[in-house]
Amino acid sequence: MIIDLLKDYKANVLTIEFSKIKIDEWLIMLEKDAIDINELYPKKRQENLGIQKTNKPTSPTEGIVERSEKIKETIKESIRLETLKIKESEKKIKLVDILLNSLPAEDRFILELKYKEKDKWNIITRKFNKEYRNQYDEYITVSGVKQKKDAILERLEILLEENNSSKIVQK
Repeated sequence: MIIDLLKDYKANVLTIEFSKIKIDEWLIMLEKDAIDINELYPKKRQENLGIQKTNKPTSPTEGIVERSEKIKETIKESIRLETLKIKESEKKIKLVDILLNSLPAEDRFILELKYKEKDKWNIITRKFNKEYRNQYDEYITVSGVKQKKDAILERLEILLEENNSSKIVQK
């Protein structure tokens, strides 16, 4: 589970940003009057197959207003769903940040380069050696960095499981 959270970190950040843009556009749309909405959302062609509608508005203006109210309700529901998507993505990002901040600097450095920056292993190894091993001339190989990453992920998985089990106990 921790690997999925780490891999999806950037996608969650993008989801939040795109969702905020959508919500802003929808909020602007909600401020428009019925005629503007009617022009922006053209009516879909529908065939009634000879069946007459009984609740037909008495005037074209009523039809425009009624249609724009339906569109506004749809927009409000879309805003609600996008807001839920933002909250879910924010929870995942916060969880990853909490887990990463619980790690020593070296461990956090490796995971951030791998999952946030999406660097390749040879680049991660070079940056890691330059940042943490250069002063001691104790360089680590690519396989060593990968092993270190696997050990870090195991520790984080255990930490995450303990956190989830404590939630169950609290209920």
